Amino acid sequence: MDSYLEMQGTITRGSVVELCARIWHRKMNCLLQLNGRYRSLIRVQGDRVLYARTDHPRFDLRSYLVKKGRLDPRLLEEKGLSESCQGIEFRRMLIAEGFFPYRELWELMTQNNRDILDYLLTLQEGTYRIVSDPSPEETVPLMEENFPKLIRRVIQDRLGDQELKAPFQSMEKIYITRGKNLKVLDLHPYERHTLRLLEKTPSVRDLVRQSELLPLDTYRLLYQLWLFGVISPQREATSPRAASPTPQGMEFKDFEEVLETYNRRYLFIYKYLYKEIGPVAYSVLSKAVLQVRDQLPSYLHRLKMTKEGGINRETLIKDIWYHNFHDIIRDLVSGLEEVLHAQLHVVQQHVGEIRESRILEWIEK
Repeated sequence: MDSYLEMQGTITRGSVVELCARIWHRKMNCLLQLNGRYRSLIRVQGDRVLYARTDHPRFDLRSYLVKKGRLDPRLLEEKGLSESCQGIEFRRMLIAEGFFPYRELWELMTQNNRDILDYLLTLQEGTYRIVSDPSPEETVPLMEENFPKLIRRVIQDRLGDQELKAPFQSMEKIYITRGKNLKVLDLHPYERHTLRLLEKTPSVRDLVRQSELLPLDTYRLLYQLWLFGVISPQREATSPRAASPTPQGMEFKDFEEVLETYNRRYLFIYKYLYKEIGPVAYSVLSKAVLQVRDQLPSYLHRLKMTKEGGINRETLIKDIWYHNFHDIIRDLVSGLEEVLHAQLHVVQQHVGEIRESRILEWIEK
């Protein structure tokens, strides 16, 4: 997907999701105003959505809580909470009158905010306007949502056949750009399998036929890859004798350098996780390696973790030595990247997404 962004325009079917992806690519700090039957807005700050608001009565907090069965309107009347009681006054009264403890009310407000976002990203008509660097609204509760995860959730749960297939109607072939945004997608093994097929089968029609995924789910994956800049209808220009770069843009001159680079990364992850959770770090990381190993190229099928947390480089060198470096470098690096992301996923599960992101920044320096 190109990065061109109109600061105002018309909303059509599927356009708000694409608009949000373009805003995310630019890491903007902005207000996205959406005007149709109801006036709405989304406040974005880089990788985060701070909050969303809409005039749609369905998402008014009072109506939302009643509809969810969490509030009895008769009790509200008995407590004197009239319709005129709104905003912070209404939220304070819910706490003061014992309807909810703070944590439960905040969780319900967060879920309401997510429902608003799901609704707004699937709008099919109206107009939009982007306001860059808006002044903050200090009184608005911040229900921070990860922007890429929001976009992915809407694609997976809300978009239909027409929206998912539309970008590919004019594309006979698509190619992997190996952009760094691949790591934000956190693909499942069966999705990574389809991505590897794409390296050998750039034809959209052939890929849909050969993929392990159902046809619509293949388009769903391709749509995500396209929005996040991982695939493109144009092949990247490469030198015929140059080593292929990793998703982070590095280049290698030989097999030893490739294995040494990734070995350092695996060692770093192991040492970090060991400090956080102790000896169990080895077993959970080793298990992650074994789970993805059989899906890698055959010359990586004997890959395993050493007790020190790295990989068995000597064995791997023997298995890849007789291959032509320039013939297999792309697949080799792709396989080692897959192991890396499997380990990072373990880190996320055990110590959280923020620390996983920091580790990724450190090992890419």
